Parts: sequence; C-alpha cells; structure tokens
Amino acid sequence: LPCVDILVTNKANEVLLIKRKNAPAKDEWWIVGGRILFGEKRIDTAKRKVIEECGLKADSIKELTDFEFVFNTPGEQIIHNVSTIYETQVDSNQVQLDSQSSEYKWKSAEEWLKEPLDDFIKNLLINKIQKS
Repeated sequence: LPCVDILVTNKANEVLLIKRKNAPAKDEWWIVGGRILFGEKRIDTAKRKVIEECGLKADSIKELTDFEFVFNTPGEQIIHNVSTIYETQVDSNQVQLDSQSSEYKWKSAEEWLKEPLDDFIKNLLINKIQKS
C-alpha cells in the first residue's frame, strides 16, 4: 500500500503523536498518516492527512525519507506499506482528532522515547534529536 506518514511538530519543537483506534498499530502511539488516493501526489496526501487526522494546516512540508514495513499482528490482516515520511511544523497546538484516533499528545522527542513505541517511531525520533 502506498502511504505517507508525517512527523508533526509545533513551535516548541514538541512532536505530535496520535493513538490509533484501528489496525494496523491499533492502540499504539503513531504519527499522522495514511494511504495515498489513486491519482493523488504524495505531498498532497501529506497535507490532506494533517488536516483530516488532526485539524491542523501544514504549510511547509519537507520530505525526509522512504520507509517500507510490514504489519503482521496476530489475528489481523498482514499489511505491507511503502511510505514516504515527511516533517512539518504547525502554528497551532489545537488538535481536532478524526474518528481514527482516540487521543493525542504533544511531547519532546526525548520525552516520547521514554514511552513504549514501535521501533519505526523511535528511530524517527532519534533521527530528529540527532539533527537538532
């Protein structure tokens, strides 16, 4: 599945993570993102997902890397994603979650690394810290 994932930060350099309600990564802290619609450009998907999933506007989006991963959770469908990872800084901390997420938190990358997170998310946060 072609996807985008967006590392959203605020002016205080805190990272937004959302808790997913659905598979894959159900009940896990994750970054904003999702599937690319047929005919949609990746950058346009990234802007759309930030608006849809957290009600924020992403004016400047920077491409970071590509990543491929397989979600193989017992009892769930195996999902193979190829994702372009972006980063954006937003002006507002006022998040409005869609129905796909149960909660959100803003924390520094260092604070997030103290939480139980998927290795993919941990590596993104570690890279962010190293580049700061």
